[in-house]
Amino acid sequence: VAASLETLAAVPCEGKRRMVLGDMLELGRASAELHGLVGAQIAAAGVTSALFYGPNSIQHALPAYASVCASCEARSASNIDEVAAFLDSASPGDVVLVKGSRRMALERALERRPLGALT
Repeated sequence: VAASLETLAAVPCEGKRRMVLGDMLELGRASAELHGLVGAQIAAAGVTSALFYGPNSIQHALPAYASVCASCEARSASNIDEVAAFLDSASPGDVVLVKGSRRMALERALERRPLGALT
């Protein structure tokens, strides 16, 4: 995730830097701590609008993100339709990173988008 966030921060952006974070399911006992760390890293990367999907992301990453960036938009999604709606709300010029464990199946939200609709 850290490398993806570095890339996101380096990409030229005329709009908002946005992110969808799905649970990282392979972290074992360190899951809560690492989700919290990633939440703070998301804010540090300049993401001003983030959606958190999955219980670990919502319980640990979202509060860490919101505490570092109080003026940022932090939302949670309870299903893939809400993830797709967040992606649909992206504006021209926004840069969006979608990241999560493969088993979160975030591609289902992306498949609903027209080809080339997201940067």
